[in-house]
Amino acid sequence: MSLKNVTELFMWAVYLFEPLPHSEGAGFTNIIAYPLADGIALIVLGLLIGLLLAKGSDKPAAMQYANKAWFSLIFVFACFFAGRVFLYTVMDIYSSIDTYFFETILWVTITGITVSAVLIWFSQFIVNRSKVIRAVLIGCVLFGANLTIFNFFVPLVFMSDITDLLIRTLFETFFVTVGMLFLPENKIFYESTVCDH
Repeated sequence: MSLKNVTELFMWAVYLFEPLPHSEGAGFTNIIAYPLADGIALIVLGLLIGLLLAKGSDKPAAMQYANKAWFSLIFVFACFFAGRVFLYTVMDIYSSIDTYFFETILWVTITGITVSAVLIWFSQFIVNRSKVIRAVLIGCVLFGANLTIFNFFVPLVFMSDITDLLIRTLFETFFVTVGMLFLPENKIFYESTVCDH
């Protein structure tokens, strides 16, 4: 299993811990302790692996990409967080925000950081100069398609409102895609591809 597979599995594993009314008896704080401890280590590992494994000539470019990625991480996280607040307050999606406010906000924060870090890490493999095309490829195709599949497995396990799932999928994909517009410019793989031809 490649690192790309592991990071994507990790991102969707975090989604499983969303506090929802049908899981209220499980004790969210107890459930999240181990994934939180392991998740922080995996996020740091994912962000640094490019720096550690880059070829000698790529290290300055990789370092520059990592430095620029911090701004993107904050912006993508802010878009994800704003999208979730919009879904909870305006769209009134199925959630435990009223009964477990702190736990829900904690989950949104952890998931937002995880989604941002994983998608920014994946963005370095998209060889395209257009910010809009990169944002659509990562936000809509990579994240949106996976989120759709992920969300629509829920009705197989629980009684679910399809409209609610559709609303959360569309709006979350939109907000993440907007965040992806602020990815750092990717010169590492673009330059190596040009040099190879």
